[in-house]
Amino acid sequence: MTLTSDSHPVRGMHEAREHSSRPVPDLSLIVACFNEMRVIEASIRRLREVLGFYHGSYELILIDDGSRDGTPDMIRRLTEGHPRERLVIHPQNMGRGATVAHGLRLAAGRIAGYIDIDLEIDAFYLLPLVMAVENGADIATARRWYPWSLRSLHRQILSKGYSRLVRWWLKVPLADTETGCKMFSRQRVLPVLDQVRDAHWFWDTEIMVRAHRGGLRILEIPALYQRDHASGTTVRMWSDTVYYLRRLWQFRKDIRTVGPVQDREERP
Repeated sequence: MTLTSDSHPVRGMHEAREHSSRPVPDLSLIVACFNEMRVIEASIRRLREVLGFYHGSYELILIDDGSRDGTPDMIRRLTEGHPRERLVIHPQNMGRGATVAHGLRLAAGRIAGYIDIDLEIDAFYLLPLVMAVENGADIATARRWYPWSLRSLHRQILSKGYSRLVRWWLKVPLADTETGCKMFSRQRVLPVLDQVRDAHWFWDTEIMVRAHRGGLRILEIPALYQRDHASGTTVRMWSDTVYYLRRLWQFRKDIRTVGPVQDREERP
C-alpha cells in the first residue's frame, strides 16, 4: 500500500487512516528512509524475520523522506503482496525527526516505535523493547554498547561525551538519548510528541528529555551497536557535532523558561 503525504504531517495522518481498512494492530514499527538503496532490501527482510517472532499483530510503516535514489520504487516492489507493510512518501525531505513523528501519528498500534534502517542496532532488540512496554514502561529504548574498534573510536568518544553533556546540562538520568531504536506506549507519548520542536537528529534527545520531565517511565536496555562502515551515512560527524551542541545549548535555555509537561492522563 502506497500513500503520498503532503508536507503537513497531520493531513498525512488523516489521509492514511481514511485509506486504511485493515484491523488495528498491536504493534506499529516505523522506519524512516532517505536514499537507502544499498541497505533497504536486506533490512526489510531482517525486520520481517524478527517481527515474525512477535506474538501479536503488527504493521510496518516505511516512510520515504524525499529520497532521490529510487528508494520508493524499491520499497514499493519489496512490500507488494505484504498487507502488513505500507509505504508513505514525502515529496520533499522533512527531516528524520519529523519523519518518525509523522509515523507515530500514523500508527494504529497500542505500542509504536521506530528503528533506524541501517540496523546498526539489530532488529532483534525490538522484541525486548516491546516486552518492556507491554510490562508497564511508557518508553523502552536501546542503550548502545560499543565493542572495541579503533576505526570507530572517535565516534564512541563523541557519543559518550554527548551523553555526559545531556545528563549534566539537562539533569536527566538517561545514558543514551540518541539511539535510533525506541518503543513507546503510543497513548502516553503522543502528548509529549506535540511538545517536540526539532525536525532533525536532535529530535531523539528532545523527546526523551521531555518524556522524562513529563513523568513517563523510561527503561533503557543494553544493545550491541555494530557500525556499518560501508554505509553512506547521512550523519556528518563534525558538522553534526556542532549542530548537536548548539541545539543542546538552546534546548537547555528553552526548558529553563518553562515547567515540565504536566502528566494529566490516568494510568491504566
